[in-house]
Amino acid sequence: MWRPGPLGVAAARHGVLNHPGITFAGDTHGCLDHLIEAPPDDIIIHVGDFAPVDRPVSELLPPGVLERFYFIPGNHDYDRPAYRECLLEDPALAGRCLHGCVLQIGKLRVAGLGGIFKQRMWYPQKRLTAPEYPSPEDYIRTLPKKDRPGAGSSRRMRGAIWYSMWAQLACDRADLLVTHEAPTSHAHGFAGIDELARRLGATTVVHGHHHVDYAGTVCGGSVRVLGVGLRGLTRLDGRVLRAGMRSRGQGPR
Repeated sequence: MWRPGPLGVAAARHGVLNHPGITFAGDTHGCLDHLIEAPPDDIIIHVGDFAPVDRPVSELLPPGVLERFYFIPGNHDYDRPAYRECLLEDPALAGRCLHGCVLQIGKLRVAGLGGIFKQRMWYPQKRLTAPEYPSPEDYIRTLPKKDRPGAGSSRRMRGAIWYSMWAQLACDRADLLVTHEAPTSHAHGFAGIDELARRLGATTVVHGHHHVDYAGTVCGGSVRVLGVGLRGLTRLDGRVLRAGMRSRGQGPR
């Protein structure tokens, strides 16, 4: 019989494991068929990077998944306008995007932050640094008119985490934080995610992006972390239902 390890026991003290009916789907990169393997009564939260997709994401989901599906966008979901439209402009997914907000899902308050940190905009990797450009509007003002959004040259802005959204989200409260970018439990993680979890009062962070399954902690052990691998499925209680196809990057620290 499966029993929670030390990280799971710590999370249970905060009440998170009393509501384990959530399955997290790692980066899928064009393949969503395996989501049918999630327990039929579980909420499913996708941690970003659906792309490449060639039609609305709701049409790619297995039967019975849409009604219990939530998501955040990953960096690659902004690579092409068509990818973004298939995900963020799919009317069937209205109200299902967690990016930049907190939603009540069952008995848990769940916060989401999609995208990644980009050096030109804001890169709080080792510590919480002041942003060079707090918002997209601040960055746009520095661009020549020919390079401003609408002129076809806003590639650097796509999928970026902006301080303005981070700061607004940090004023809320949440039990669970779902991000595409990693916290410092991963070798390529960011202090900005640690601090967001701390300010939200979250006791668990779940992330994708690095295509690796692992469990760790941040904030002196008070916040547990779950990384979900490529096309992997992991439950909130830490059980890996489907191991990810590890393809790149380094594992946890």
